[in-house]
Amino acid sequence: MPQLTIEVSEEAQIWINALINDGAFASAGAYVEQLIRWQKEDLDRLLQAGRDSGRSPRSFDDIFESAKARHLARAADEPV
Repeated sequence: MPQLTIEVSEEAQIWINALINDGAFASAGAYVEQLIRWQKEDLDRLLQAGRDSGRSPRSFDDIFESAKARHLARAADEPV
């Protein structure tokens, strides 16, 4: 199996070690694999929900202009 070396904060390392010591996961690698699996499942669910929702009655230009207006409104509220 391929190896991956990562750096995590001390707090994350303590959390991962606690999960392993409690028997929730056999190793840090098993924990990371499970996190990836959960994220993929969440993404797959979101994509399926989008497909199931059907086509929007709004045009691309309408959606784009709404998003642009929201972005500009938020940017105006943020300090520079």
